[in-house]
This record gives sequence, structure tokens and C-alpha cells, in this order.
Amino acid sequence: MPKQYKLTLSADEAALLQAVMIQRRAKSTVVVRAQCLLAVAENGLGWRDTQAVAAYGVSLRTLERLRQRACEVGIEAALHGQPRQHWPASKYTGEVEAHLVATACSAPPDGHPRWTLHLLAQRLVALDVVPAASAAGVGRVLKKTSSSRGNGRCG
Repeated sequence: MPKQYKLTLSADEAALLQAVMIQRRAKSTVVVRAQCLLAVAENGLGWRDTQAVAAYGVSLRTLERLRQRACEVGIEAALHGQPRQHWPASKYTGEVEAHLVATACSAPPDGHPRWTLHLLAQRLVALDVVPAASAAGVGRVLKKTSSSRGNGRCG
């Protein structure tokens, strides 16, 4: 299958890759990526993929993804990778946890022998403590507390 991404380095990019390889404080993965990019570039060493795979100990698919990232996003992103995804902060703050534990320790609604996670989630939404709540989220919060919904004495 022919290569989809052909990497041609500018003089600045080639100098950057050379500088990364010379640095003594660079991470080993960054150095290997720089070596691979210089090896497979059209105006670099011009190696075949199989030669670079054998020389630098990376898989063929890794080399293909590295070349693709260098062509699409840039050399810096190919060397250092993409930033990791940050998860949003939990909507179950201390105040919400307090409401939840207090609700779980109170008497269950009429027609129910005890509180269920679904009932607790519905009650939190009805009390306007949170805009939306799921049974799984309520379960995670209650798991972190020392309350037991089945015990007569909660807390």
C-alpha cells in the first residue's frame, strides 16, 4: 500500500530534530521519535519504513501514526504527543454530599420500604441540589461515605 503521508522537512524542522537528538536531557521517547522522523523524511535519510522499524525498535503502525501526526499537526506535536484530556470537576461537592447523606438517613418516601439509588437521585433533582443526577453518581458518593442506608443509625 502506498504511503498516504509523505513527510518533507523544512530546514528549521530538521534543525529542531537534530537539536533534540543531541540534547542530553530529552526523554528517550522524544529522541526516538526525532530519529524516526529524520529517517523517514523525504529530504532526510529517505529510509524505507522497514529500515526505520528495524533500526529504532518501533512498530510499523507507530511509525505511520508518527508520520501522520507530523504532517497533520506539526513536528512539535509529533515529538511530544497530544495533551491529555482533563475530566470536568465533579458536581457532587461537599454540600451536595451532605444533602445526599441527610436524605439517605431520613425516612423513605411513602410506598417504599427504603431508599434506592434512583429515588435518591430523583430527590436531589427535586430539591434543586443538582440540575441532574444519576443513580451511578449517587452510588459513588455514598460509597465514599461511612453511611449505611440499611442501618437504623446512619453516619
